[in-house]
Amino acid sequence: MKNSCLAVRLNATGKQGAALPFPCAATLFADPNQPFFPIEKSRNHAEATMKADDVEFLVGMAVQLDETIRKLVIDEQEIFEKLGDARVQELKAFWNQEFTDEEEQDFKRSLDYWDKILIRTWANAQRARQTRAQVGQTLMKLNSHL
Repeated sequence: MKNSCLAVRLNATGKQGAALPFPCAATLFADPNQPFFPIEKSRNHAEATMKADDVEFLVGMAVQLDETIRKLVIDEQEIFEKLGDARVQELKAFWNQEFTDEEEQDFKRSLDYWDKILIRTWANAQRARQTRAQVGQTLMKLNSHL
């Protein structure tokens, strides 16, 4: 090692161990713009590894979200068949907030089990689609930096 001094390594009992090469102060402070330890290189490697791990995680998440969305669409179709077209249209109007406050209160009192399940399915599907879109955007950003 260029411009190195010997440093003494102490073992666990405090006795002198092997001498190790250690950079002298002259080497450490010779050029303040050049760090002695290759911090940037290791940071870039860690970032690349982290990005690869992030991409792998996000791809797995996207696959799971796609499967969840497919399942919710199937559930939605099954509930549509149970409720009938007229009730589904009323629920869509409620979901899209097309009722006045008074109509909404009356409608809420008329909701039964399957009505609530359909509304919950729509809410879960909406959240899954939003999350899937965010995952896709994040993947595009990460892939543009790799």
